[in-house]
Amino acid sequence: MLNTDTWTGKITRYDHEGQYIQTIQHGNTGQELYSDPAYITENSNRDIIVSDWDRGAVVVTDSTGRHRFSYTGPPSGSPLAPRGICTDVLSHILVCDANTNTVQMIDKDGNFLSVILTQQHGIHRPWCLGYDNKKHLLWVGSLNDNRVFAYRYINRHDYLTGLRANMNNCSMLFPNKKKMPEKGRSSQKVQDQFLIEPEKTSSQETRKSKSKDAGRAGEKAEKVEKGGISKNDLKELMIQLFKTMEKNIDDD
Repeated sequence: MLNTDTWTGKITRYDHEGQYIQTIQHGNTGQELYSDPAYITENSNRDIIVSDWDRGAVVVTDSTGRHRFSYTGPPSGSPLAPRGICTDVLSHILVCDANTNTVQMIDKDGNFLSVILTQQHGIHRPWCLGYDNKKHLLWVGSLNDNRVFAYRYINRHDYLTGLRANMNNCSMLFPNKKKMPEKGRSSQKVQDQFLIEPEKTSSQETRKSKSKDAGRAGEKAEKVEKGGISKNDLKELMIQLFKTMEKNIDDD
């Protein structure tokens, strides 16, 4: 909640039946924790994570409301303009930064880990985030062009073993990589070595491949309707249809 008269905010918790649980508003020494709370999420350790636009910080409290830390930007000193936030299965905290147009990652204790997404990866204004715990996908909403991107940087092995995500193996899964215009490229050099790398196949090539496969399957399906297909052709048709579906469905 935000009081626009005093520009102070508070977090009010309710249970699944709508019964009031607690209010979080003040820090350990009585100071106001929030000025303009915008996005909120909960970590696996039950920490409550809030992005505060006015304070330029990600404010984290534990489940009792005790202030744990506030993240205000990477070691480079660039101020943070936090927008969408989420957490992943390894309890990392991810936040969109409107100042640098990046997605940054910190650990559950507030230590900076990485800039994982920059303008060079196709998103000029990352604004909202969501993490799919089952498929291990990071979904990123872009403000300017109303597009949604999906990335994978944690695999099933990382999750089961509790290892830190290997950012060198990151890949963009949706949409496919597109060539960016020169004016859209960022001149800023990102020092962190862990960057999401889009997949190599262009969207145009993928669409052509899918269209070609679908065309072949369609031709054989037409033969089935006319009753002029052999068992071998039918078997080949089923294999082709399976391959076409496999290209459109993400394999966990």
